[in-house]
Amino acid sequence: MAEDGEGGKSGPDQGALTAALTDWFATRAALGFNCKADRFKKLMAAEEASRPVADFWTMPEVTRVFVAEGAKELTCFEMPPPSQKKRMLYFLKLNKVALTPDNVKDEVIFGDVTPGVLQHLFDSTSEVYLPLLTNANNQQGLPEVVIRDVMEYCALHAPCRPWLLLSAPLVGCGLQPC
Repeated sequence: MAEDGEGGKSGPDQGALTAALTDWFATRAALGFNCKADRFKKLMAAEEASRPVADFWTMPEVTRVFVAEGAKELTCFEMPPPSQKKRMLYFLKLNKVALTPDNVKDEVIFGDVTPGVLQHLFDSTSEVYLPLLTNANNQQGLPEVVIRDVMEYCALHAPCRPWLLLSAPLVGCGLQPC
C-alpha cells in the first residue's frame, strides 16, 4: 500500500487529483470573476499563495476557503479580510471530508460575496421578510407565542439596529437606528 508523500506510487495519482480539482475550481472562479480559468491555475502554481485552497482540498477539518480578485492576480484566504473592497467567492464543504474529483460536485457549494452584503441583508430583511412576517394573513397557523414574539421584535425595530451599526463603517457614514 503506497502512502502519500515523497517517492510513493501516489505521486502521479496526487498530481492527477490536483489537476482535476484545479480544473473544477478554475471553472467556477472563471464564472464568478468573469475571467480566464488560467488566473486560478496561476494562483495554484504558487505553493505558498495557494496553501488555503490546498488545505481545503486535503484536510477534512478545513470547511471553507475564500478566493478574492486582486489587481492582477487571484488570492485565497481561510477567513476573509474585514475590509475586502471587491467581490469574493466562497467555497464551503457540506461534510468534513477530503475532496476528490469524484466527490467535489456533491460536497462543495460556492457563491459570491460582494462588499455590500450587509446592506443587502438589511434591505431584504426590512423590505421583504419583516412585511411578510407582520402581515396577519401570513400568521395563520402560527402559534400565538411566535406571533407575539415577531410583533414585539418588529415593534422595537431590533433587526435594524445591528445591521445599521455594522454597515455604517462599510458605507462610510453614520446611520441612525430605526
